[in-house]
Amino acid sequence: MADLKYLSNKAVELIKEKADEGFVSVNYSEKREFNLESGEFTLYRTLFNEGVTVQVYKDKKKGVYATNKLGENDIINAVNTAVESAESAESDDANILAENQGEIESNQGVYDPDEEKLFARTLELKETLEKDYPKIQIVGIIVSHSRVDSVYANTNGTTYVHKSGSYYVSLEVSGHDGDKTTGLIYPGFATNQLEKPFIEMSNVKESLETAIKQLDAAPITEKFTGTMVCTPGILSGLFYCVAGMAGGNSILEKTSIYMDKLGQKIADERINVTFKAEPDDRIVGYQVLSDGYKAETYDFIKDGVLKNFNIGDYVARKTGFERAKNGQGNMFVGIGEKSVEEIISTIDKGILVGDFSGGEPSINGDFSGVAKNSFLIENGKVTRALSETMINGNFAEMLNSLRDISKEVVLDGSSVIPYTAFDGIVVSGIE
Repeated sequence: MADLKYLSNKAVELIKEKADEGFVSVNYSEKREFNLESGEFTLYRTLFNEGVTVQVYKDKKKGVYATNKLGENDIINAVNTAVESAESAESDDANILAENQGEIESNQGVYDPDEEKLFARTLELKETLEKDYPKIQIVGIIVSHSRVDSVYANTNGTTYVHKSGSYYVSLEVSGHDGDKTTGLIYPGFATNQLEKPFIEMSNVKESLETAIKQLDAAPITEKFTGTMVCTPGILSGLFYCVAGMAGGNSILEKTSIYMDKLGQKIADERINVTFKAEPDDRIVGYQVLSDGYKAETYDFIKDGVLKNFNIGDYVARKTGFERAKNGQGNMFVGIGEKSVEEIISTIDKGILVGDFSGGEPSINGDFSGVAKNSFLIENGKVTRALSETMINGNFAEMLNSLRDISKEVVLDGSSVIPYTAFDGIVVSGIE
């Protein structure tokens, strides 16, 4: 492995010579991976990756260059190319380097993997699926350990040296029974421990049971307005969409429906969304942002109130709003007091949505798409599996139409998300 600290120092000195200010990020990673296809081990490999990104500012002009080569000459070329790029760019007063964050070192996760135990857990998962889930077809399983060494350094004096490692499990499965098959389902998670069987991690069991139940899926012929119960995967996607509507270009171009809502109530007071930076026993965590600031935990929505726009340093400087304290990773959604079963028991008519396929919401928050791996709810019970079904609604209105939040959560290594139920969703069959 290349000497990352030496290369970063070399780059910083070159940037100081050739530009006003800038930063370099160098990284080296190793991934050890087991692959299963159609229930059989087909591959074990170790993958190596390295790269460097240089960003410079010269006369308020920004230049960026990235390469996957880490030699000393490659560093020199990266700096020179970034400077050339800056010289042909437009000047912008918001092109300013992050303030000095000091010298930071971090070590997190599992840097050195237990490959023997990782393989044993993988084999255990395969055998459990074959024994206990005969109607599950294993299309593929990828189990890996990735470790990363990285150094970020800038001309303001910030140096960030980071070592990390985590295990990753990704399944590709479907239901299969005679001539009947289902669409593919992709449960997966990241973890820093191998103490529990993989079958008990995250939402693996729930996903397998969904695939089996979907073997009897049938279309819906009616159209109704009812309650949508969101699985954690759907809910995280919902809030990432909302974060996008309250961040980035939407704020810069003043097209966000939340433009004048900062500090105001935009959701039911039971809704709390936090983006965490610090790792714990539930999430992998991360420590530095691409714009050079140390990542910090912050509230996006607190008691239904929009607390922060999700914008980086550049947009913050352009608009005058406060920048977000991290890059919207590691989402935590506040939990409720009822079980999923108790919540469903209160619903007269609705749909439990396991997956969603649709385009980006409109500027005003309207969305429309196909609910997949979903189930009909009638008179307080989940009655039958549905084949692809249309759902329509509006994100902004949904946030204020919360029926309830579950006390159960799914932990996938990068988020902690409960189930939720929202009223006022239009459900219909696909013609």
